[in-house]
Amino acid sequence: MNAQGNILDVLYKSVLKFLVPLTPLETYSIIVQEAIKLVGGDEGVIYLSVDGELQNVYSSSKTNPKDIRSNGYTHTSFSQRKAFVINSNAIKKVQPSLFKKGIRSSLFIPLYYKNKSFGVLVVRSLKSNKHFSNQELDTLKVFGSLASLAIRKMQLYDETSRALAMRNQFIALAAHELRTPLTSIHGYIQLLQNKSSSSLLETKWINNMYSESMKLMNLINELIEVNHIEAGRQIYNFSEVDLLSVCEQAIKRLSDAYPKQKIKFKFSPKTSLKVIGDKEKLFQVVFSLLDNAAKFSSFDKEINLELKSKQNNIAIVIKDKGRGIAKEDLPKIFEGFYKGENNQVVGMGVGLLLAKTVIEKHHGKITISSKLKSGTIVRIILPKIRYD
Repeated sequence: MNAQGNILDVLYKSVLKFLVPLTPLETYSIIVQEAIKLVGGDEGVIYLSVDGELQNVYSSSKTNPKDIRSNGYTHTSFSQRKAFVINSNAIKKVQPSLFKKGIRSSLFIPLYYKNKSFGVLVVRSLKSNKHFSNQELDTLKVFGSLASLAIRKMQLYDETSRALAMRNQFIALAAHELRTPLTSIHGYIQLLQNKSSSSLLETKWINNMYSESMKLMNLINELIEVNHIEAGRQIYNFSEVDLLSVCEQAIKRLSDAYPKQKIKFKFSPKTSLKVIGDKEKLFQVVFSLLDNAAKFSSFDKEINLELKSKQNNIAIVIKDKGRGIAKEDLPKIFEGFYKGENNQVVGMGVGLLLAKTVIEKHHGKITISSKLKSGTIVRIILPKIRYD
């Protein structure tokens, strides 16, 4: 292999190190180490623009000047997006303090993204017989573009991580703060429901308030559960669970929320419909899926819930004849906080994420098939209890 082939091979191996998620310090360290290796240097520095000023964010040595001069080489490389090499005579003349510290040759590589500079990579030689060549400068120009992408990727990843952390913190705070007063409101509505009233209109209002407060409670509980998933704090209480009972409770809850909705329930009689699971979480999954079906269906279109016992598994199948899901949206439906472009239905878009998480924790599987204007079919497969 020729010299150019060797350089390309080394560059390729360097790039591979940037493909995994890295912290800022890890990214800077790898960039400097790989740059030094590529040109046979001794030390390296990365300067990045912070609030309009270049700051030393990483260095493999202690020979760096404290301040970046506005007319110095580093600033010139940054402002003009220009890569260049300087050797001992120029260093001795312009920066005698660095020459006294042993620096004999330096490479300056601008770091930029979409024609906007954001930093400079500097590689230095401390050997009196090692002055960087134009070929080594060209090598670092190529590497500099890859290093720029690596830094930008890291910055975007870091920004996204911080944004997600802030989002999760806000969700947790908001959900907990909302749940306390809403629990009280919901309790008072239940008291009003139990109080006899001769006014049919008043009874209708109370029932509507109850239905709407239930929807809010479900939204808040979903937000809290998502936050627990993100933080890895979901707690499961496993025991023997009768899925027939779970489905019947979910249907009753749905009937309270949607009194006019038609639901047809079919199940395998005289067969075991029991699994090992968390009853409350399985109830939430079934109710959430029925709730989705009701949201996207008109009252005159029946929702079908079927509970089927197979040899080693139990299947829960929910079919509706609602608006369906667009083909382009199907791959994204299990992502948190995702709603299709034309989805105007109230909700946070987290129900399916929660359902998938819960079912997978039960060693089961959930799949969805759908077509626009043709309805949706949700299938859940859970392992049956075996008594042999």
